[in-house]
Amino acid sequence: MVSRTSPSENREYLISKTLSKLLRHRAGSPDLPIDENGYVSVNHLLAHNDLKCKKATLEDIKRVVETNDKRRFAFSQDGSSVCALQGHSISLVNTTPGMQLLDPKLDKDWPKNLLHGTYENKLTMIQSTGGLSRMKRNHVHFTSIIPPQFSNSTFKNVPISGVRNSCNVLIFLDITKIRNSTLPFYKSANNVYLTPGDENGIVSSDYFLKIVYKEK
Repeated sequence: MVSRTSPSENREYLISKTLSKLLRHRAGSPDLPIDENGYVSVNHLLAHNDLKCKKATLEDIKRVVETNDKRRFAFSQDGSSVCALQGHSISLVNTTPGMQLLDPKLDKDWPKNLLHGTYENKLTMIQSTGGLSRMKRNHVHFTSIIPPQFSNSTFKNVPISGVRNSCNVLIFLDITKIRNSTLPFYKSANNVYLTPGDENGIVSSDYFLKIVYKEK
């Protein structure tokens, strides 16, 4: 049976994608100012052509923020602004609400696993650059949760913040080496682990513990 998406679900998805694009990559222009914590005024967002053409309303934005499966967004305390919790390429945004700097000396700060989801056809590029690059973003993203498609779990395609459901390779970090390095690591409010990498924006392959492939 073919799965069909209702028009309302499709519209909500498009608004969510647009909100993500604006908050993570497009904000910072005079008509869409952003502060250092990633907050953008809801009024400015609703006035932006990318959302106006979808006839987005305040209620639409509230629904997207509250129901997003990866909890990507958050409102300011007064509800006048909204931010993306991670994934920015805007250099002004250094931290987001609830972001925690991990202390290398505190065991409680660190998860059992730190892993990055990617694709088998990207491994050659990763090897050629000497590790994982943050590319145009401010951080390289990691999760502590092993996606169910890499285990015997019957729960497939469960959304996990920090990793795509479609990835077919997991790169695990050696947490002991990371904690003994100079790389700063953060945990976002939606449980994504982040690092800007070294001075070149790279998490060196020297910190890789193992690479796991999804069974075909």
